[in-house]
Amino acid sequence: MESTGVRKEWQEDIAPDLRDHLVHKVVQAIFPATDPAVLKGKRMENLVAYAREVEGHMYESANSRAEYYHLMAEKIYKIQKELEEKRLMMRVQNLDLNLMPGA
Repeated sequence: MESTGVRKEWQEDIAPDLRDHLVHKVVQAIFPATDPAVLKGKRMENLVAYAREVEGHMYESANSRAEYYHLMAEKIYKIQKELEEKRLMMRVQNLDLNLMPGA
């Protein structure tokens, strides 16, 4: 978890375990895997690195613990909504293809 070197007072109350937990929440929002074998591999390493980057950005930009939680919750919600919209679009496209004559 990157740091700009300037710690804000509220950050002293945030345990590394909590930050790791929130990184895991971001990973779960993007890829809710239940199979532990899937959690190994380069793609998952990249996903975790992205989640750490997202969390680090929220951690650095927040000015309070409450704002940090809010930013993290907002980001997780946005990720979930974007993925939900993409899945819906894929379903619509697949449905359109299946309904086309001669398909």
